[in-house]
This record gives sequence, structure tokens and C-alpha cells, in this order.
Amino acid sequence: MSKKKSRRKKRRRVIIRVPGWYYALLAMIALVGSLLIVSSMRNPTISAAGVTEEGDYPMGAAEAPVTIREWANFQ
Repeated sequence: MSKKKSRRKKRRRVIIRVPGWYYALLAMIALVGSLLIVSSMRNPTISAAGVTEEGDYPMGAAEAPVTIREWANFQ
């Protein structure tokens, strides 16, 4: 029986080793992404030029064939 035991290979635990640069790359991507999100939230871009008499930004193009009128009846 000693021959059978010697022929058997011992099972080794599989250890997944991830290099350190991989974690550093993930951290850098997360940092750059969060900085881009924060910077875009701090500086909102307004593409409309001018302000209406009520203080709102105009909707649509001035040369458009359709005019949109907003109104409401608050009682």
C-alpha cells in the first residue's frame, strides 16, 4: 500500500495572484472618472443664447416654423 500512497499526488490549493499594477490601474481609472464627473457637475454648460423677459432660456430655434407657447391656469 505504500506504493499507492507514493503515486498519489498531493492536491495544491490554487491561489490566484493578481499583480499590484492591476489594482493601481483600477484605482487610477476610478479616480480620473470621479474627477471628470465632479468637474462636469461644477461647470454646467448652457448652450442657449439669451434670456426671455421672464428670465427663462428660450426653447428651440428662433427660425423654427412652429412656435411653442406655454401657459397655465392656476386658480
